[in-house]
Amino acid sequence: MQKILKLLIGLLALILIVLLMYGIFLKDKLDKEDSTDTNIVKLDTITTSLQGGTYHFLKVDLSLHSQTQSSELRAYMPQVRRTVLNLAMKQNGEVLLRNDGKKAFKQQIKTAILKQYGIQVQDVYFNNFVMAD
Repeated sequence: MQKILKLLIGLLALILIVLLMYGIFLKDKLDKEDSTDTNIVKLDTITTSLQGGTYHFLKVDLSLHSQTQSSELRAYMPQVRRTVLNLAMKQNGEVLLRNDGKKAFKQQIKTAILKQYGIQVQDVYFNNFVMAD
């Protein structure tokens, strides 16, 4: 009876491990898939130092949503990424900690892209936002 109980516990543990591993790999695959919305353009990861505060480094993955000009946005992608990088370098870590700081940063991105490239961005999505000291 004890052998059967140990066997069942071992089998359940094995099944749990397999399901856990499957879930991790499936989630990783889903995270890497591009959005099906063609109006959302994903930028490469931006990593930069910040202009003060207790947090000195920022790593951000972001996407831009342009309802009508996504193809133009893709055409200017290296320049747009550089614009966002320059804006990120000017940010203060203490300000970015707060929600209003993140909202202001998003607005700066939208304004800069409109001013420099004439492209209207409806929204900026932070897919990953990490600050470190």
